[in-house]
Amino acid sequence: MKTLSLTALLSVATLLSLSSCSNKKKDAVTPAVTPNVFTYDSTSYTIDKGYFVIQHDETKDIDYGVIRLSSRNLSELAGGSTAITHMLDIQYTPTTIVTGTFTFKDTADASFNKSSNFFGSSAIFNLFTENTIGLNALAPSTVTISKEGENYKIVYDLTVRENKKVTGTFVGALITE
Repeated sequence: MKTLSLTALLSVATLLSLSSCSNKKKDAVTPAVTPNVFTYDSTSYTIDKGYFVIQHDETKDIDYGVIRLSSRNLSELAGGSTAITHMLDIQYTPTTIVTGTFTFKDTADASFNKSSNFFGSSAIFNLFTENTIGLNALAPSTVTISKEGENYKIVYDLTVRENKKVTGTFVGALITE
């Protein structure tokens, strides 16, 4: 009887030690990235439409490109739609869509380089509501633009007021307007 009890006890102890200790390292889990969503202050906003527009700054007399990511069609907004809208603009000096990684820097900075810097970004949440929030990017902020077939992938990590972040990824076509 002693042998049976000792054998049972050793078996249980072995099982417990095997389940609690493992020499095998756990694989790191990479969080899934949800495209066409940006996040601010723990809230996610869908922006599934992409545009590229050229604008002109009369005070500096320069043309610049704007990548505009939006939850609504721009034609709806131009037509007077007041539906709740979320939008992110990224302004940089090329007037064509250029791929690469860009960091935020003011154009007045002597080290501003149009091939590696963007000069402005604004995020607007809940447009046309009493809870509209508008934020501008500050340093340090980065935007990476790549092209995959006919679609663009835009990954952004923007620092805004109070050191909060606007982060996200857009994957899709950019309509030129």
